[in-house]
Amino acid sequence: MGQIIESAEKTGRTVFLNGRGIMENVNLGQELGLLRCNPNSTKLLTSKIDSLPENNQIILTTGSQGEEGSGLYRMAHGDHPIVKIQPGDTIILSSTSTSGNERSLADIMNVLIQSDATLFTKDGMTIDKDKHASGEEQKILLNLIRPRNFMPVHGELFMRVAHKKTAMAVNILDKNIFLANNGSILDIDQKGVVLKQSFKLLLDEIIVDGYSIGVATSHVIEARAQMMKAWVVTVVFKADEKTGMLLGHLKLETRGLVYLDEVREVHKMIIKRARASYEDTLKDIPDIEEKDLIKIIRRDLETFLLHKIERNPMIIPMIISI
Repeated sequence: MGQIIESAEKTGRTVFLNGRGIMENVNLGQELGLLRCNPNSTKLLTSKIDSLPENNQIILTTGSQGEEGSGLYRMAHGDHPIVKIQPGDTIILSSTSTSGNERSLADIMNVLIQSDATLFTKDGMTIDKDKHASGEEQKILLNLIRPRNFMPVHGELFMRVAHKKTAMAVNILDKNIFLANNGSILDIDQKGVVLKQSFKLLLDEIIVDGYSIGVATSHVIEARAQMMKAWVVTVVFKADEKTGMLLGHLKLETRGLVYLDEVREVHKMIIKRARASYEDTLKDIPDIEEKDLIKIIRRDLETFLLHKIERNPMIIPMIISI
């Protein structure tokens, strides 16, 4: 980060910081005297970024592992309140994927490629270099075969885009290179090859779960995917059956939400917010139905946790009437 900030100052660019982890690292670096930031050229990311030309902007953000809810994830999916990835933007992922994050990192790279951004990774595009041909070996094969049309078919989208660039480097025309997705239709006849843009086969992944069979888009699979990626928070409220007033303490259970040294502080914040959400809603709408109250509490906690710890867990509020 120090090198980025120093280079930005030398070239007249402004660095904008986004994400809790980035801010903590910058603050720690400054406290230890390892990082020197000019307040005129290093700032917190706000809407004021729009006042600067895009070629004078550098954004340091969280999310290099593709974590759901992180700064980069929200930017890539168009959910960030300030920044949207635009065609021509340059994105550098300086980290190497950690064990278990390979899928989420590959997903975020695919989304970024689809937005027509220029993407650089720590290892360039040397993916699976031990098992697959390198770029130079691919060039040799293409030069030997000299195909008129070419369609990369293996790997993630960002890998196939890299393969396309390799083909273009040996003079295969861009219009004769086809990047297809699952369900895409390639029309091949004596006149040539056409990738049908307006037609697509409707394909779903079939999930076999014990004796049950269903498509991957079912609510059960989606719920499991969210629990796997985004953690679980359960809040139990004990309430008077007649008045709805809370009785005793709230019971809170979390799974995979925060590290051990953060549990106590984060749990206190969640309980305080959940209690306030319950009581404030009941005060404003005394005759509210339980299902609607639960929806409001869930939505409130989702917004709160995303803002406080940049996580988007599955939240399960439960009300027990006594």
